[in-house]
Amino acid sequence: MTQIAYSAEMSLQALQAAITMLTKHARRWRKTGSKRALYRYLTTVFNLYAVWKRSGDTRTAANRMAKLAGLKHQSDCHPIRIIIDATTNADRKSKSRWTQALRYGWRERSKWNNLERCLRANGGIAGCADKWADLQAETRTPPGYVRAGGEDRVPRIPFFVGVELLDQYGNWP
Repeated sequence: MTQIAYSAEMSLQALQAAITMLTKHARRWRKTGSKRALYRYLTTVFNLYAVWKRSGDTRTAANRMAKLAGLKHQSDCHPIRIIIDATTNADRKSKSRWTQALRYGWRERSKWNNLERCLRANGGIAGCADKWADLQAETRTPPGYVRAGGEDRVPRIPFFVGVELLDQYGNWP
């Protein structure tokens, strides 16, 4: 990967080099269709995000990259998604799944020293994306509702019986 300065102000040349390199990896994946090329692209995105996190200017670097790539300002997007949007023209669903998988990989980085191994061990890109969605669903279940169904389903079902109406044995008074 091209060396990127660790300064607070990331140079335009470094960002342009990162865009060029990632676009090249994305084109190689599009041309060959191989999983290895896709994993190489995602690993490069992950490494760029890690460099930005270490330097402490993730959001500003991502916004500058989006501006260089000609994207509109995306304040509510995660920086990984901005990197992916700026460097590939894959469909929206694929980009979303890749972003979720990389965010799961970032969360589990202490357990794995290699992103590709993490992805493969957790069911590939789709498996990691599902695990990330499950983690996010647990935090989005509102109070007073239960998490029911499968691992990846979170219907909002209110409690049918107020616990305060039951006696100490769970019977109606």
